[in-house]
Amino acid sequence: MRRFLGVILAGLAVSSCAYAAESADVRLSSFGTLGYARSGNEHRYQRFIDSDGTLTRDSLLGFQADAVLTPEVTATVQARFAPSESSDKEWNVRLPWAFLAWRPSNELILRAGKLRIPMLLYSENIDVGTTFPFARLPIEVYSILPTWDFYGLSVGRSWFLGSTDVDLEGFAGWAQGTWRVYLRDDPLLVPGAVSGGWHEGISGAFVGTILTVREAESRFRVSVLAWDSQLDTLKFGVDYPYVPVAPGVGYYQTDPRIPGPGVPMKDSVRFYTLSVGLERELGAGFSLISELAWRRSERMSLASGTNSLAGYLAVLKPMGAWTPYVYGASLRSSEHARSLYATLEGSRLPSSVPGAAVVNLTQRWGADSALVFDQHTLALGTSYALGRGQVLKAEWQRTHTGLTSAFYDAPLGASSRGQKLDVFSLSYSFSF
Repeated sequence: MRRFLGVILAGLAVSSCAYAAESADVRLSSFGTLGYARSGNEHRYQRFIDSDGTLTRDSLLGFQADAVLTPEVTATVQARFAPSESSDKEWNVRLPWAFLAWRPSNELILRAGKLRIPMLLYSENIDVGTTFPFARLPIEVYSILPTWDFYGLSVGRSWFLGSTDVDLEGFAGWAQGTWRVYLRDDPLLVPGAVSGGWHEGISGAFVGTILTVREAESRFRVSVLAWDSQLDTLKFGVDYPYVPVAPGVGYYQTDPRIPGPGVPMKDSVRFYTLSVGLERELGAGFSLISELAWRRSERMSLASGTNSLAGYLAVLKPMGAWTPYVYGASLRSSEHARSLYATLEGSRLPSSVPGAAVVNLTQRWGADSALVFDQHTLALGTSYALGRGQVLKAEWQRTHTGLTSAFYDAPLGASSRGQKLDVFSLSYSFSF
C-alpha cells in the first residue's frame, strides 16, 4: 500500500510538471558526467573498474523539471540515464525525483512521491558531479544503503537563529534496491543463481530523521534510519553450526539441505543506520569534509558483513578555479562477521570424503554471500572549474584490502585478501 501511494504521488508530480510546462511556469535543467576510470588490476573493482578501463562506472545523464503550480505548491521530476543498479551489463532510465512539495510557510515544507533518502551530506545530489569536489563519492560510506530512492513523504521544519539555520526533517516510506553479491562459482543449492555478479533484491518500509545545522559555509548533519526489509531469494542462517566428519575434519552447515543439525533461516532484514557528517572551513583557505556511518542489521545471519563502521576525512584547498583535495576512507565489517568469513573461507573437506565438492562449494557460497568488507583508501585529486556548471576532475586512489572486500570480484581459487588497487579517474561533469 505504501508503494502504491508513492507511485500515485509520483505520477501526479509528473502530470503536474507536464501541465505546468503548458503554462510555461516550469524550469528545466540538465546534468551529467562523462567519467573514465582504470585500475592496475585485471579483476573488477566496484563492478566495472579494471585494467581495461571503463566509461561505465561514473558516466550518466540526467534532466530535471521544476514546476510552480501555486505560490505554495511545486512539482519536481528528475530522470537519470545510467548503469542499472540491478545488472552489470545494462543501462536504464530511472526517476530519482518525482514529487509534490507544499510549503505553507518559510519554516515548513512537506514533500510526497518519489524522493531521495537525505541521510548523508551528498546523498540527495549523488548524481550531480558539480556539487561535490571528488571524482566520485567515497564508496566506503556511500554504499551504506542498497538504494537512495524511495516512495513516501518527508516533513521538514526550519528555524532561523541569526546566522545559524537549523533544519529538522522526518521521512518515511518504502524502498526497493539490490545488494550485489559476487559468487566465485555456481551455487548449486540456490536455484537460478550462477557465478559472477548477482543482484539480490531487497525491499521494505523504513522511517528516519535528520538534523542539519548550517552556519556560513559550515554544515553539520546527523541522521538515524530504521528499515524493515525483505530479501527476494536469499536466506541466511542465524548462525552456522559446525558439523564434524572425523577428528579434526568438518564443515559448517550454511544451508539446511546439506547434512547437519539444522540451521534456522531468515529472509528478512532490519537495518539501523546512524550517520554524522561535517563540512567546515579550517582557516588559511582550507576546508574539511568528513562523514561517519554505522550500520547494524538484525534478523540476518551473524556472518553478515552489513554490520559495519565506515567513514572518511577529506581536506580541500580551493585556489581559484582549482580545488585540490586528499581524503582517507575506511570500511570494516564487525569482528564477528570477519571472523566467520575467515572460518568459512578456510573450511574445506578432503576430496576423499564423499560429497566433499558440494560441501566445499557451500562454504565458499557462505563466505561470498556474507558481504564482508575490510578496506581502506587514500585518494589524491583535484577539480578544475571550466566555467559556471562545468568541472573537470582527476583523481588517483589506492585501496588496500585486509581480510576481504565484497567490492572486489575475486576469481575462483583466489581471494580479495591483501589486494592493493590503484584507480585513476578522469571526468567531466556539467549542470545547466
